[in-house]
Amino acid sequence: MCCNSEIKLTKDLFKISYQNESSGTKVVVEIGIVIALAVALSTITRLIQLPWGGSISIGSVPIAIFCLLRGSKAGVLVGALYGVVDLMLNPFIVHPAQVLLDYPIPNALFGCLIGFLHRLDTPIRLFPYILIISLAGCAKWFSHWISGILYFGAYAPVGQEVWIYSAIYNASHVIPETILCIVLLRFLVPYIPKRLSEL
Repeated sequence: MCCNSEIKLTKDLFKISYQNESSGTKVVVEIGIVIALAVALSTITRLIQLPWGGSISIGSVPIAIFCLLRGSKAGVLVGALYGVVDLMLNPFIVHPAQVLLDYPIPNALFGCLIGFLHRLDTPIRLFPYILIISLAGCAKWFSHWISGILYFGAYAPVGQEVWIYSAIYNASHVIPETILCIVLLRFLVPYIPKRLSEL
């Protein structure tokens, strides 16, 4: 019941944004709505907040839905912008390059790969669906992993290799969040129109 209400609310918001708007303006409005939903869900549903950055929530689900509808190019844009907003709201900064690796880049990679679902026929078959979202999660993890190796080695336990520490630390939040995204998006896909014009 709750999920159906949220889906209806999202559709209503998109309908409002489509009235008397140009194509470019529509996309801008959509991105604003999606990022707002992602931030809200990330805050409300945050299950775990890790000490050196990273958390587990369902904030990535609105991003994934948008990428499924709009494709990879829009996915890169909304992912990068969401990363910037996340940086402003939850900053953890040790180096400019680390900021890029932990905020806009992983989210842009996630959005780009999820966008490939846009090219698949409806209904989306289970294997490519799981594969693409898993690859998106891996790309996101890889960016965080590199950041951890380069800038967070001091936090590794004594005697543990930095690359192992970074791999485990970042997997501890990326893997659960990716699984949540797979499960929830699979449930929501039947309710999502193939094109935004069908909203």
